[in-house]
Parts: sequence; C-alpha cells; structure tokens
Amino acid sequence: LVVLNAIGATYFFCENSEDYAVKLDFSFLAFSVVFPLTFLIQSTFSRRDQALSHLADYRSCILSCALLTLTVDWPNPSVSGSKIDGRLDLPEDFDSAVVNDCR
Repeated sequence: LVVLNAIGATYFFCENSEDYAVKLDFSFLAFSVVFPLTFLIQSTFSRRDQALSHLADYRSCILSCALLTLTVDWPNPSVSGSKIDGRLDLPEDFDSAVVNDCR
C-alpha cells in the first residue's frame, strides 16, 4: 500500500510538474518510502517474535501437563486405605495415547 502510494504520488507530480512551482525532490521521496517500509518490517518481525514466544509458552505448558499425567500417581478411590495405585485403573494404552496427543 505504501509502495503503491509512493508510485502514484511520483507519477502525479511528474506529470503535473508544470502546475507547481517546486519540482519534486527525490531525496524526500526516498525518505518518505524507506522510513515507513523499515518501520513496517521491524514491527512485523517483533510481532512474529512475540507470537513465537507465546507459542513456545503454550507448548511448554502442554508438555508439562503431559509429563504430570504420565508420572504422578494418586490414591485409588475404589480401594479403602492409603495405597497409591490409582494408575492401575487406567486403560493399558493410556500412556501412549497421552504421548500421541502431545505430538
């Protein structure tokens, strides 16, 4: 959009230069095109870096939850007593399903 605006303004001023007392200075044109483009590129990369950082945080939370699910055991409510064997009631393929869901 900025480039099209710069091209359009340059064409307009070059075609209608007889109507104006001052010729178009191309150094001004260069600054008016280069500065917005560099600012746009810089802001785009900073947003990309921020998005990648949020994605890495999300992925680390998911992996932490998966590791917690795979390693922690809990008391079995169906058996009276303080035995910690709650993982015995899980299906046999539970651990592989958790690993597959995290990929």
